[in-house]
This record gives sequence, C-alpha cells and structure tokens, in this order.
Amino acid sequence: MTKKSISTENLKQYNSKAQKRIAEFVTKELDLRWGEAMQDPDVAFRRIIQSMVRRIGTLPVLASTEDWYFAIAYLINDLLARRRLKASRRLITENHRRMYYLSMEYLPGRSLRRHLTNLGVWDSVTEALKSVDVDILDVEEVEPDAGLGNGGLGRLADCFLDSLATHNYPATAYGIRYEYGLFKQEIQNNQQVETPDNWLAHNNPWEVERQGLVYPIKFYGHVAREIDKNGVEQSVWKNPSIINAAAFDFPISGYDTVNVSNLRLWSARSSSDLNMHAFNDGNYIEAMHGHIDQETISKILYPNDNSQTGKELRLKQEYFFTSASVQDIIRTHLYTHDNLDHFHE
Repeated sequence: MTKKSISTENLKQYNSKAQKRIAEFVTKELDLRWGEAMQDPDVAFRRIIQSMVRRIGTLPVLASTEDWYFAIAYLINDLLARRRLKASRRLITENHRRMYYLSMEYLPGRSLRRHLTNLGVWDSVTEALKSVDVDILDVEEVEPDAGLGNGGLGRLADCFLDSLATHNYPATAYGIRYEYGLFKQEIQNNQQVETPDNWLAHNNPWEVERQGLVYPIKFYGHVAREIDKNGVEQSVWKNPSIINAAAFDFPISGYDTVNVSNLRLWSARSSSDLNMHAFNDGNYIEAMHGHIDQETISKILYPNDNSQTGKELRLKQEYFFTSASVQDIIRTHLYTHDNLDHFHE
C-alpha cells in the first residue's frame, strides 16, 4: 500500500492540534540534555549498566569484553538516533532543502571511538569502565572495520560525510550494505593469505533496519508499446526480474555538534518465493536458486570483473543502489509536497 504524501498544510495541522500528548512525549524523549549528562562518569556508568541489563541481558559481573562493547554501542546509538530524529523533524516541519550524496563505497572504519569523541564523552566512558577494571582499548578492539569500501574513494566519501555532519548540513548519504568487505589479510606459515571479510558475521549495533522501507528494483524484461485507457500510446516494462532493496540506517555524527547525518545502505532481498516443488523433490539448491542469485548483488564489495559475469554484477550493483536511492529521495520529497513540480528546487 502506497503511503499518502503529507502536504505542508497537513503537517501544520498535525503540529498544531493532533495527538498533543504524543508530540509532548516525543519532545521530552528527544531532549538533548540526555546526552550531555553522560559527560559525568557516574551518569555514563549508570547508563552503560542499564544498557547491559536491558539490551544485552547479562549481569555486569559476568560480562565479557564483547558484552561491554555492545552495551556501550547500543547506548550511544540510541543517543545518536534521538539527535537524528530531532534534526529530521526540524527538516520536515521547516521544509528545508536537503543534500544527497551517493557513493558505491565508504570507509568509515570503526564507529565506537569516533562517536564517543564527537559526542564529547570519550573521557567519561573511559573513566566509567576503568572504575570496574575494564579497559576501553580492549573494548574498542571488539569492533570490526565496516566493510563498505576500500582505498581513497571510500575514505574520501566518508570524509565528506564527516564534514557535512560537523558543519550542520541537512545531508543524507546512500550506499550498498555489502555483506563481505574486500578481504582480510592473515599470516599463515609465514605467508600472507586472504580470507573473507565477513564483517556482519555478528550483529552490527550501529545500524537500524528500516522495517517496511523496501523498494522494488527491476532488471531485464523488455519494453512494449501499448495504448492506455485514454488512447495514449505509452511504453510498458514487461516481465522484469524484481529485486527488493531493504534500507539500513547508519549514523554519521558530527564533531562538537548535535547534528547527526544518516547513511542509508541498501541490502538486496529476493522477491522470489521458495520453489516448494523443487524443495519437496529434494532439489534444495535449485529451490533456493532464485534467492541466492538475486541477493548476490549486495553480497561482496568489488566482485571480480575479469569475466563478463563479474562486469554484469558490478553494473547491476550500480543500478540497484541508484534506483533505490532515487526512489527514496522522491518519497522524502512527497512528505512535504503534493507533487513533484518543485522537486528540482
């Protein structure tokens, strides 16, 4: 079901009279002093323990280094979400122009130190952990580097996002949520070997899956000319193969500012149903073939393009995330406009 766009007039009516109790609660929930209070080590410690109990489900006396990492990461991501939502609400109600940045790669590295530093709570969290004999440097080592890019292009893109967030630009970035990064280097028997970089093997506490925010991306098929009910000839896309793009949001905090930008990453999801006939006949691989083939698009960064198949996959990746991003930008525009007449402005 297509979500109805919200006109500026309707937004004003909503802000002025509808569901005042919810609006008041949201305002309180997004109170930025919640984060400022964490500059006190005692407050930081108490909230980390609360996160440990509520989100991790572990007693602090039994917590591993991984438990401490996830407890802190979930806590900080909650704070970043509050700041991002407050900024989003202001953009919608005040109808600001927005900036969008698209890149096939990003190289953000690890998020824990970056966010703690940008929020000004690195020292307080370090002191809070030290009070219970936990070294934040050990906690930091738990986090894998995000496998979203490689080399200069990815690093440059991430530097752009850092600058946009720090200077309070209303920016949103788009990319692909690669399941595997380029590779990991290990030394085995005095030889360098390359192993898969499955950076999402464990839960990523920094991302939030936007349930229900999925766009169909069409491939293949053919174009036919048809006459519509009004007698107008038009082009129609026939028999396409459809792959769904699912949205995952990744926060980008700015330094010494309450602004938080959003990096929206697309993950390929199959639109094909399980082939039950093949499955019941024992052909399990054939039954899953449609899923495996379609979800390959976001499986790995830099597919080998020495072959024609590799070149085709790279092209499909580019089209996949561009189409999903443009659809999302249009959806955002229609929240505050009734049509696309002023989209270019």
